[in-house]
Amino acid sequence: MQALFDGKSVFTYNSEIANAYICDFHRMLAEWSRNTRLDLAVRNIIISALYSSEVRMGGSGVIAAILFCNDKVNVRSSVKNKDVRVSDIEQLINAWLPRGVANRITQETFQMGGAGCAVQLKEGEQWGSTVRCLEGLVQAGGIEPIFMKQLPSSFSYEGKALVVAVDGVVESVGQIHTILEKSASQDLIILARSFLPDVANTIAVNYQQKKTRCIPFVVGDWALNNFLEFHNLGVACVSTESGDVISNVQLGGEIVASVSHNEIILENNVSRKRRISVELGRDLGAMRGLALDRIKTMLALVRFTIRTGFSTVTYDERTFYVPKSSYLAAIKTKESVEKSLRELGAVIIEKKEQRGKNAIFKKA
Repeated sequence: MQALFDGKSVFTYNSEIANAYICDFHRMLAEWSRNTRLDLAVRNIIISALYSSEVRMGGSGVIAAILFCNDKVNVRSSVKNKDVRVSDIEQLINAWLPRGVANRITQETFQMGGAGCAVQLKEGEQWGSTVRCLEGLVQAGGIEPIFMKQLPSSFSYEGKALVVAVDGVVESVGQIHTILEKSASQDLIILARSFLPDVANTIAVNYQQKKTRCIPFVVGDWALNNFLEFHNLGVACVSTESGDVISNVQLGGEIVASVSHNEIILENNVSRKRRISVELGRDLGAMRGLALDRIKTMLALVRFTIRTGFSTVTYDERTFYVPKSSYLAAIKTKESVEKSLRELGAVIIEKKEQRGKNAIFKKA
């Protein structure tokens, strides 16, 4: 634990060597001794308890380990959630993750408001990591189920696309054939009440084969009371009530859109909902997964701190900052670990006494 806090620990990740920081505590648990059966038993109990605590309440696992290993842990001061300042959050981030790409991206995401909105993290195909913030109209719904089954569960989209909204059902590929031809070299999003199975399946197959770049999105209720107001956002609208024909629709210009499983955000200056997208570049190589894990952990700590406040803790003359909720969870975890080890000790002693009795019996 001391080496971890002093930045003197390293671990292997995808055949690469990485410096370990406090936020990497759960990875250091795997280094526990396995020389004897007793080591394995103790290791499994402690790792299970600390890791479970860390997963449920970020930061609590490492604090529980400190409390378990050393009694010289003191809470110097506590700050309520309403008194938390921006500088306090920056201090907490630097204490848990002093440097690196993950530190920079966490700081940028926090400055953009990442503590209070959805943050999408993924591995990008570009060189260099990017952090982007999208604000706009939110349209609830979902990516067409048949189309979604043909794609990875982590599928999402963000970028500039042509958007078509159909206030009705897309019944045949022939209805949208002209639209697909006109947008062959551009991303296309079609919003509709529903898509018949043949249409959805055809779009999915062509999307996988890269013959089309169309994403079908199913809508229940439109976000705007007047459907035709989508025109103001740059969306091409097709209203069956007014006798519009899908194949005759005039495509507008590209607009910035973000598509997830249950909603789409269309960028505009009227309605506002924020979503931050983080894409880690290919230049990070095999370490992208590690950077993603670190950013997730740090954002969780930031959110816990804003909601519950934080405490300044000293450990062997080292000072660091922890969310209050994590510290309270750590105390309970430490008590649970001690109880489990006491019960294990009782079992070992009982077995030793039984072996002794059996030896005396055999000798007699």
